[in-house]
Amino acid sequence: MDKCALFYKKGCGNIWSWDMQHTIREMQFQVKLHGELGFRAFFRGEMLPEEFEKEVIKAKNEKSVPFFVSACAGTTVLGAFDPIDKIADICRRYNIWLHIDCAWGGGVLLSRKHRYLVKGIEKADSVTWNPHKVMGATLQCSAILLRKPDILENCNSMAADYLFQKDKQYDTAYDTGDKTIQCGRHNDIFKLWLMWRAKVSCPLILNI
Repeated sequence: MDKCALFYKKGCGNIWSWDMQHTIREMQFQVKLHGELGFRAFFRGEMLPEEFEKEVIKAKNEKSVPFFVSACAGTTVLGAFDPIDKIADICRRYNIWLHIDCAWGGGVLLSRKHRYLVKGIEKADSVTWNPHKVMGATLQCSAILLRKPDILENCNSMAADYLFQKDKQYDTAYDTGDKTIQCGRHNDIFKLWLMWRAKVSCPLILNI
């Protein structure tokens, strides 16, 4: 199962997890974070918020600085949803960045019946979502949503004026080229927009 991962600073860095999603493991190696400790979970794989908070307190007592947690909305194996609302409150209490991996389960946001599964998602600092999974959009269709609108530009911008001119006839804030590592990329969101336009009133989207 994919599970919650907590990163914290201590020496070269550490990571705690419970069967982490493989992309979290990749990030662990890329930024050279080491060490693992599992969280307890319910029988269906959701994280126990009280266990999470205990580990945060333990890390702080050891003079470490918890700074990032990745919760999951729809795990790959069990389809489990972490209790986002409670996790978000803990993250706010200890000033921890909350990321929600909605790659598989993000489609429940469009369901009147099942959107309760991601209650509290509006409190997240960042969210990833793959409409090409549960929603059936054509590959690939992925999105990352961030609370701070300028954070990607501040992290990735090379300020290449010869590529990203400001004197355009539209709001250049929507240009993504200077906000991402790869510069040019597919317009993934257009596929989702077409689906939305075609099926917005369809029971398959809103009434499931």
